[in-house]
Amino acid sequence: MLRIGCVKYLNARPLIHGWSGAVDFDHPAALCRKLERGKLDVALVSSLEYLRRPIYRIVDGASISAHGAVYSVIVAHNEDFSCAEEIEIDPASETSVALLRCLLSQRGLHPRLVRNTDLESVRPAELHSAESVAVEGSTETGTADKMSAGRTGQRPVFRAFDEHGELQRSRRNLPHWEQSGTTYFVTFRLADAVPASIASEWRDELQNWRRFHPEPLDDEGKKEYRRRFLQVREDWLDQGHGSCLLREPKTAMIVAEALRHFDSQRYYLDAFVVMPNHVHALVQPLPGHSLKDILRSWKSYSARQINKTLARSGSVWMEESFDRIVRDWTALVKCRDYIARNPEKAHLRTGAFVLSLAEKLRNTDLESVRLGELHSAESAAGRGSVETQTADSMSAGRTGQRPVFRLLIGDQAIRFRQEHSDYRLWDLGEEWKKVVNLPFVFALWLIRPETNNTKEIADDLRRLRDHNLEKMDDLVSTQSEVSPEFCRKYYQDYLFFDFGEREKAGLREFHHHCLRNKIDVAPELRLNLV
Repeated sequence: MLRIGCVKYLNARPLIHGWSGAVDFDHPAALCRKLERGKLDVALVSSLEYLRRPIYRIVDGASISAHGAVYSVIVAHNEDFSCAEEIEIDPASETSVALLRCLLSQRGLHPRLVRNTDLESVRPAELHSAESVAVEGSTETGTADKMSAGRTGQRPVFRAFDEHGELQRSRRNLPHWEQSGTTYFVTFRLADAVPASIASEWRDELQNWRRFHPEPLDDEGKKEYRRRFLQVREDWLDQGHGSCLLREPKTAMIVAEALRHFDSQRYYLDAFVVMPNHVHALVQPLPGHSLKDILRSWKSYSARQINKTLARSGSVWMEESFDRIVRDWTALVKCRDYIARNPEKAHLRTGAFVLSLAEKLRNTDLESVRLGELHSAESAAGRGSVETQTADSMSAGRTGQRPVFRLLIGDQAIRFRQEHSDYRLWDLGEEWKKVVNLPFVFALWLIRPETNNTKEIADDLRRLRDHNLEKMDDLVSTQSEVSPEFCRKYYQDYLFFDFGEREKAGLREFHHHCLRNKIDVAPELRLNLV
């Protein structure tokens, strides 16, 4: 049976409505992960996925594109862009985020882009992993005529280090602290990543330093420790010494799947990266499961599978791992950023690492979230409490609020535009047209290379698109979220569903802009069409 996935936004309906089989509807970033892991054969996903991994085949002639204003990919803001220090981004669509980075750079603007996983477009896929869905006995699939409404629930909460709480300390060559409920930044490396002679030098240097710097360290002592003993080791690892067994995609995926296997059962797994000779991960153990046991499980299972896959024997991992408690939300954000930037820092090309920016843990501290949780002064005064809001309920009474700059995509952007008239809107499709005078391609049908009958699949998808556009009245009458008049205007005035020569030229130009802005894409672009 063909496993097909599709973005669950209104803009995708002309390409999928009427498909007879089951369809996995999800947000773009989740579909990209499923396609990459081989859990889908075909998917309508963000165009950036192809620019990063040009191993797929593109269904020629079909896309979701804009030849100017797109209406549903916007930055909502209440101040001039020259005032922007931060822009909240919706991580559900990496293509829209990359486009935003390119357009900001074109304007000479460089605000911080802050991931906000509380935005509605990511909730259904992020609240439950694929593993937890299987345990619960439900699926995220539906028919093309009745898209899933998604699930509701809460993401796990990040808990800061409690300086007055119970703490377990242990030490071998490295110090290890454990506190119930906290989150850890862990690093474990291949056995040959650091030669024994250098490891011995590092150990002796650290022991000598400790004689003159007994614990607990003051702030200056902590800074010196990080500079002399942490950063040096990280820089060494990033140089790619040793056999680098994890440079091979098949071995890197063994490690990635080992990390994900007991996610939400024994621990909550946040962001992680599998580098050629080491791994970084953010993990929060669940009650009854120690960090030591989690690390032992990851390393022992993956070592057996790697040795079996490579027909080798012997040690895979260095016995001891590095771990530290993430003290507060600011530290967690910095750890996530470090993980996200590690492949770029090590000058790795796509395919030489596995990066997951799941960001599962949520923050309940409104002061830390800042722009991510807005509140109405009127509601706070009336109720004596702060009312948190999503982009669908951003308050019109913003007296005394910080400047707001927020990237909205898909159906959420449509609802926001229709319900709020007091925000200025920057349409990214319109801005792209001004910059390059070419269409922008937001999504493509991609087929995994091992899939059979690709020509028949592509022909079926093109025929389905043609039928839906020809029977526009029938198509818009099935959409209950918006009026038929708006739906028709949206499909006919803002969106285009072809992938012709101008769309291909626009995609090549986007690839060029990504390279110029150091966005992770393949160095060369070749369109594998079917």
